[in-house]
Amino acid sequence: MNTNMLGTEEMVAKRGLRLLRMLEDHPQPLIQLSPEDRVLEYNPASVPLLEAWRWTAFTEAPEMVKRLAKAARARGEQVEMEVAVGTRRYTLVAVASSDGVVGLYGREITTRGLESEPRLEVAGGDVSKPSGGPERGDALTGLPNREVLVNGLGRLLERAVERGGRVALIKVNIDNCRDINAAYGHRFGDEIIRLIGHCIRDHVGERDLVCRDAGDEFLVVLSGFAERSSITTLCDALLAAVPYRASGAGLEMQVSLSMGFAVYPEDADSAETLMEHANHALSEAKNAGRGCWRDYLSAARANPLISGSHLCRRLLEALRHRRLRPFYQPIVDAYDGRVAGFEALVRWQDAELGWVSPQEFIPVAEARGLAVEMGRQVAGAAMEQLGRWRAAGHEIGVSLNVSKRSLMEPAFVAEMRALLYVRGLRAEWVTLEATEQQALLHDATCREALERAAASGFRMALDDFGSGHSSFDMVADLPFHELKIDMSLARKAKSGRGRRIVQSILEMCRTLGVESVVEGIEDERLAKVLRAIGASRLQGYYYARPMPAEAVMDYLATKGTVASADAKATR
Repeated sequence: MNTNMLGTEEMVAKRGLRLLRMLEDHPQPLIQLSPEDRVLEYNPASVPLLEAWRWTAFTEAPEMVKRLAKAARARGEQVEMEVAVGTRRYTLVAVASSDGVVGLYGREITTRGLESEPRLEVAGGDVSKPSGGPERGDALTGLPNREVLVNGLGRLLERAVERGGRVALIKVNIDNCRDINAAYGHRFGDEIIRLIGHCIRDHVGERDLVCRDAGDEFLVVLSGFAERSSITTLCDALLAAVPYRASGAGLEMQVSLSMGFAVYPEDADSAETLMEHANHALSEAKNAGRGCWRDYLSAARANPLISGSHLCRRLLEALRHRRLRPFYQPIVDAYDGRVAGFEALVRWQDAELGWVSPQEFIPVAEARGLAVEMGRQVAGAAMEQLGRWRAAGHEIGVSLNVSKRSLMEPAFVAEMRALLYVRGLRAEWVTLEATEQQALLHDATCREALERAAASGFRMALDDFGSGHSSFDMVADLPFHELKIDMSLARKAKSGRGRRIVQSILEMCRTLGVESVVEGIEDERLAKVLRAIGASRLQGYYYARPMPAEAVMDYLATKGTVASADAKATR
């Protein structure tokens, strides 16, 4: 480190921190001035400036620098200006401390792009117009403050959309700032905050923005990146660089950062939501033990408190572009495994989240009023597929799960009939499954909808029977053609008492003329037991997992169908 002292070493020691005695490879000019505008310290990156100005520890500062330092001392806030040194251009930021020492932080802007490009800046230039103040910049660090970000982020997001780009917002917190203040004093802590702010700015691009949010937190706005991995690479670099910089500046205590980021438009649809989600991710980083970063995408998956809003946003996007699709699980004859039909089960593969479990997104859809549209799209796709199966000679049906919100829709039955009509299908080929667990059967409107659907020719099924909510009265009182016995009850058939309970339900179905389907069959042993006590149809992983539509034809070719086998037997 090239460091010159001129009768001021005593004052520097008193300050408790030689902020500018940092790494020799620090990429930007750093100069410290005495109250008399003499050079106290400088780093190698400052040499081009000092040589061009013929400025040494034994000479006075250039007039422009003296004016800049004077303005910083007078106003008590950071002031900046642009200067030209040969073919290079720099932004110089001056920040004065209470003892009259001024820190100059330079940033080369020689290669700065055209002003027409999307960019957030702090005003500079004329020293008579300080960039500090409540609406422009932060007096301690010389960085823009939160207001600059809040006022400009919305415009930046709009421009990103116009250009097909993305914007990331990183929220950075200094983990142990209170400990530093307690051990070294607040002035020392302020110098560390300033050092870390400049360290962050050194690691981002010319078109990116670093702001001091408040206290020990910073906000970083990135644009022009191709992959999320670019953001994580930056976060990793900051985790490594900041402790190194702090130790190089004379701090013996370890410094660490916690960071959280979110990306527009994947994770948020507005500037406000982007800020909120970056904050959520930061909270997850702190909860994980600090000294790390978290991506909102992964944080939303891990934390149920924030997953709802994130999944809702992604689900809306999926519904808008019809990206949800049904997978089909066969319902088979209990005795020979021939296919009687398929249940359509909604599945979702998201570009960012990957495969999302139905246990995650279906409750979100029901809570946020998206279940009706989701059901409508699944029904349309399943009926389209049913038409192809029937045209290929497979006389099978399809079962659809119906939400309470769908049944509450006055036009539900009419919409379902319209889906059949345009495809030339018959209502008796479609089974509508309703669950008592969703409180469907205690609502008069839902009950009327079930009765209208049955009167229109649809087959009706009571799903999840035996899961702890259903009663035998419902089977007799409502127009169900099929009873689906829940897997939790079916598994009890392996024991003596449980077997008698399941057998009594199957006998009730036969007495009432209701088809029985036992769900959750995962092994041959359970299938044999159920066959022995009179189950007619079975469904579960033992026979097949839910499969995409393109796999169904091959499955049918291997297993055959109940209808086609019965037709052969009657010849």
